[in-house]
Amino acid sequence: MSDREKILKFSDELNKDALWLVNKILQKHSAAILEEVRDQLKARDATITELTGLLRVAKCPCCDGSGAYYDNMGEVCQCQWCDETKAALKESE
Repeated sequence: MSDREKILKFSDELNKDALWLVNKILQKHSAAILEEVRDQLKARDATITELTGLLRVAKCPCCDGSGAYYDNMGEVCQCQWCDETKAALKESE
């Protein structure tokens, strides 16, 4: 058997051992891992709900909340803040 073949065989054995070890760890700790993920998702959802509520009541710093304003030249412009806020709220629904 050549050195290359020995290295490949050894590598395959290591991969099998590593896979076996990962499976054992997951079997032993999967319930705890799932519980942790579930808790993190609940916390994230609560944060999103809170931020969505704050965004709904926030006052636009650029216009009167109508979504449009007049620039220095008297041109009507779309308010970027209002547009992005409406898009974010629509996406969160």
